[in-house]
Amino acid sequence: MDTALKIHAEDTVAVALQEIASGSEVFGVTARDTIPFGHKIALESIHAGSVVIKYGNVIGIASQSIEPGEHIHSHNLTTSLNDDLDYEWIAPSSPPPHQGTPATFMGYERPDGRVGVRNEVWVINTVGCVNMTAQRLVQQASTLHAHESIDGFFTFNHPFGCSQLGDDLNYTQRLLAGLIDHPNAAAVLVLGLGCENNQMRDQLSIAGDIDSDRVHFFNAQDVEDEIEYGLEEIGALAEYARSFQRQELSADKLILAGKCGGSDAYSGIAANPLVGRVVDTHCTAGGTALITGASSGIGEAFARLFAAEGFDLVLTARRAEK
Repeated sequence: MDTALKIHAEDTVAVALQEIASGSEVFGVTARDTIPFGHKIALESIHAGSVVIKYGNVIGIASQSIEPGEHIHSHNLTTSLNDDLDYEWIAPSSPPPHQGTPATFMGYERPDGRVGVRNEVWVINTVGCVNMTAQRLVQQASTLHAHESIDGFFTFNHPFGCSQLGDDLNYTQRLLAGLIDHPNAAAVLVLGLGCENNQMRDQLSIAGDIDSDRVHFFNAQDVEDEIEYGLEEIGALAEYARSFQRQELSADKLILAGKCGGSDAYSGIAANPLVGRVVDTHCTAGGTALITGASSGIGEAFARLFAAEGFDLVLTARRAEK
């Protein structure tokens, strides 16, 4: 097994694929230190104030002179970022046409033309105060309303919606609206408490046009028994969900979500390139991909990993993601 990996021909460092003992030979240089698993070893002399290159890109500036074979880490590497970074959007271009047999997948087509890969019933709560109620509802519904055409009953617990104001509340509402609208959910029960800042009417307004067959809603404080009432509502939603059947669909209808890997030493070596290849293949077939976590990437390197030649990847700045 190789002990280190030089990712790009222009790199001035290699990444340790296992602990490298001091005195070992790596890419023609002798390790002056023990290099921990996942850390960097210098492949050439790097003067203090000079840039350090990994992925073919600048990852920082040497804070002191570094000799070949030395361990490079926070003790001798500092950031090259400053307050004057210049980011810009790159206009996306059309991908090349798909060659060969049209790509397809097995999924569910919704009445609005969008597609999902699962057929589930979701309980989305407007406030964290009803988390336990939502959990009890999906647990009981999983037994009472189970059906082979329904992939499951789920809720997404969160601590928000109560005593939130301004942008903070709006971010929560927008996120919940996205869940309410998600095509993997054949049907959705929106569950509120009644006294929260995230009022039901406001949440539904942000969610946009509501299909009354697909989306039901109520506040727990407005009914005598929220579990009994909720299960009745889920029963009606489950019946609606059973009307959808998995079928062969064109891949150009599918939207994939991607995210930068865990930002450990190897996400940029294995995880991100693999996700990038999948995204390239999907987009070439006419599909769409949305990638977040761009602030974990390294600008141009991230763009290369996630876009094959001929594609333009739209990236935003770290500050724009905040």
